[in-house]
Amino acid sequence: MARMRSVPFALLLAGCATAPASNSGETYRALGTEPFWSVAIGGGRMIYDSANGPRFSVPAPPPRTTFNGHRYESRRLTVDVVHTQCSDGMSDRTYADTVLVNVDGESLRGCGGAWTGPE
Repeated sequence: MARMRSVPFALLLAGCATAPASNSGETYRALGTEPFWSVAIGGGRMIYDSANGPRFSVPAPPPRTTFNGHRYESRRLTVDVVHTQCSDGMSDRTYADTVLVNVDGESLRGCGGAWTGPE
């Protein structure tokens, strides 16, 4: 009879996590309304744009895996991607993720990732 090797539980769970955009080579996009803002993470940068202020870019830190998503944290910009569906409230689009952004001390909430609904 063959002997089964035990695999640590943490390794099994790690295989279930979705890789963040910066690791896959794709750009991750998020947006919010009231006030309007957007974040793009890719190519080693996090780019923040807002209707209320200037656009800026900071180096993208390695994402830290959280209980239900990923966190990108820099001194000026922190982006929490939570893998739970989100509606932007202004269209019929439903996004894969809820996104929480802290920019220069201001907290914002929005949606990100793949979306479904009308063009």
